[in-house]
Amino acid sequence: MIGTEQNTVTRMVNTILSKSVIAASILVIIKLFKRLAINSTLKRRKGLILSEIGSNDGSSRN
Repeated sequence: MIGTEQNTVTRMVNTILSKSVIAASILVIIKLFKRLAINSTLKRRKGLILSEIGSNDGSSRN
C-alpha cells in the first residue's frame, strides 16, 4: 500500500513541477516578446526623431 501511495504522490508532484516549469517558460517568453516590442518601438521613435531633425534644420529653405 505504501508503494502505491508513494507512486501517486510522486506522480502528483511531478505533474505540478512540470506545469510550473511550463508556466515559468511561458512567462520568460512573454517577457522576451515585451522587451523586443519595447526595443523596436524605441528604435522606431529614434529614427522618426532623427528624420524630423534632419528635415527641420533649415537646409531646405526656398
